[in-house]
Amino acid sequence: MHLTADQATISFVFCVIMQYTMRTRSSPKQMQSRSVEALQRALQALGVDSQHTPDDGQAALIVRSPSGVSFRVEVKAASVATADWVSKLDPHAEPRPVVVAEQIPSRIRQDLSSRGIAWLDLRGHIRLVDQHFFIDSDVPPHERTRPAPRNVITGRSGLAASIALLMHPEEPTGVSDVARKADLNPSSVSRAMSMLTEAQLAEPLSRGKYRPLVPELFWELVDVWPTTRLQVHLSNADLSNPRLNAGLLDVNTAGWAMSGERGAVIWGAPLTLTADYPTQLYVPDREAIRVARIISGDAQPTIEGPLPPMELAVDPVGLLTRQRYPAKGAGTPLAHPVVCALDLAMTSRGREALDQWDPPEGFIRVW
Repeated sequence: MHLTADQATISFVFCVIMQYTMRTRSSPKQMQSRSVEALQRALQALGVDSQHTPDDGQAALIVRSPSGVSFRVEVKAASVATADWVSKLDPHAEPRPVVVAEQIPSRIRQDLSSRGIAWLDLRGHIRLVDQHFFIDSDVPPHERTRPAPRNVITGRSGLAASIALLMHPEEPTGVSDVARKADLNPSSVSRAMSMLTEAQLAEPLSRGKYRPLVPELFWELVDVWPTTRLQVHLSNADLSNPRLNAGLLDVNTAGWAMSGERGAVIWGAPLTLTADYPTQLYVPDREAIRVARIISGDAQPTIEGPLPPMELAVDPVGLLTRQRYPAKGAGTPLAHPVVCALDLAMTSRGREALDQWDPPEGFIRVW
């Protein structure tokens, strides 16, 4: 395609603006450097001195206790501290390890503390215990890198590309595969992947395949994830009505998928729900919602009282209701754990649960 002089100028200016405004995913070296700086800043906020020495490596610091005793620590940087990653750390190593991460879930904090490993959660808490002093304190949150430009994830193709990457973060995700499963034009999916790449939320691999950069992509998707739902009152027996085409018996076909808090709890999220708590489900199309409203209007209260509500939403990408998992005792197949995590992230209570939730074996945490 040939660009006019004006078009070329506009394109160049746009690229320059993107370079200076988009959030970048740090290289390991940059992450390490930023983590060292964050640790020094957190210690300084508590009146504790720290410094590099000529013989120290990039990640090592000399920390000086209030009594004047000095000791060496080495920063172990991560975006999200996971159980597998921290299990490899040696609490008796010299210099002493200090985990610095944007997120350290509460159970990981407990594990580190019980093993005597210091840590700094960049959201605003540090624990560093030594025979000479004891630090377990809130500190100012560390400012994250510049946010990505708004509207990076747009339209159905942007949502589909993002959720497809997050569902299988360990596998290269191809444009044609996403387009086929979501019934989208490959060119629109390709543009969506390019936008994610430019915003440093995904990285290109070979032959039109991509991999997500997490947790950045997850939290960017949270900002635009659809939340509109319709409340209906259906019994489990109603779900078997062939007019709904819920696909309860065969998870390999498209059908209804349970998500939200109830889905997350079945996947292992640490939440307590009452019996009357709504069940959130994704349905394949608007026709399913239309039929559900008709059947719901005909539903009769049970002896125990009204039926508990169900909250329905049309699958925004066409993937959630095609990739389902059996749920023991639930009656309705489950949506992928990352879909449940997106729904949880919509409330402060849900985000607290996310902080403590690792998905079951076979799935990878991306938040």
